[in-house]
Amino acid sequence: MRIVPVGIIAIWMTLAGISMPVLAEEPGNVLDKIADNLGNFELSPVPQGSYWYDTDMHMYKYNQYEIDVACDPVQAKIEINGEYAGIAPGRCSFTGSHPDDGFITVRAVPVDPGFKPEKKILKGSVPLPKTMEFRLSR
Repeated sequence: MRIVPVGIIAIWMTLAGISMPVLAEEPGNVLDKIADNLGNFELSPVPQGSYWYDTDMHMYKYNQYEIDVACDPVQAKIEINGEYAGIAPGRCSFTGSHPDDGFITVRAVPVDPGFKPEKKILKGSVPLPKTMEFRLSR
C-alpha cells in the first residue's frame, strides 16, 4: 500500500504531462497513469540509517541501518543473512527486511584463518541491536 501526499501526485502529474482532470478518477487510476508515464517506482518510508515495523507485512524494514560491531581478538568480515555488511571492529550497515516470525543470522568470518567463524541468530520479532560483540576462538 502506498501513501502519497496529494501535492506530490500533482507534481508527478505535471512532470508526466498528465492533465489535472485525472484527479476526478479513482486514486488507483491516478497512480497507474503516473506509473505508466514515469515507470514503476516504490516509495520507501524508511529514513536512511533507521528501521520501521510494517504492520501489514509483519516485518522490520531497514535502510542503511548501522550496527557497531566489536570483534576480539582479530578483525572479521561481517555478514548479515549471508550478505557482506562490513569489517569488524567497526560500523556495519544493513539494508533489507525480515519477517517477525523469522530469524536474522549475523556471522563473523575472521580475516586470520587460524580463528573459527562465529554466528549469532537473532529473533525476527525484535529490531536489530545497535551494537554487537564477537569473541573469536582458535
